[in-house]
Amino acid sequence: MGFLSLQSALALDIIAPMVGARKYRASKWGIIGASFGLLVGIFTFGFWGVILGPFVGALVGELIYRREWVHALKSASGTVIGFVAGTLLKIVIVLIMIGFFVASWF
Repeated sequence: MGFLSLQSALALDIIAPMVGARKYRASKWGIIGASFGLLVGIFTFGFWGVILGPFVGALVGELIYRREWVHALKSASGTVIGFVAGTLLKIVIVLIMIGFFVASWF
């Protein structure tokens, strides 16, 4: 069960920024950039790379797709919003798991 939770948490870390970018009308290049930025950021900058990597990657991807700066920034900020939403969802899942653990003691 613990391994399954770890897999779902990692999948959420990867998928949430891309969903956020898509929600803010990112192009395919923006989503690819967010994915690439996440991979580069996590290995280069650690924790901060998980947040900044998708943002910078989506921004660069949107600019390569020849979008305006305003639209590119909006799409890139969607990756940060997706990351924050995914993190909050993981916190809720952890609290539920703690609740089940505490309830199993009684």
